[in-house]
Amino acid sequence: MNCSLCKQEIELNQEAQIRNDHAYHECCAMTYDKDEKFIFERDLDSQ
Repeated sequence: MNCSLCKQEIELNQEAQIRNDHAYHECCAMTYDKDEKFIFERDLDSQ
């Protein structure tokens, strides 16, 4: 299976992280989470 962020294959010895029904490497999932938090906070500030 490939990571949705970096498009590289997630090896069998690596743990896949699931976000919104997409698989990510652990480090890519942290990037995804950080970006999601930024977008959420930005949207709150604009209201």
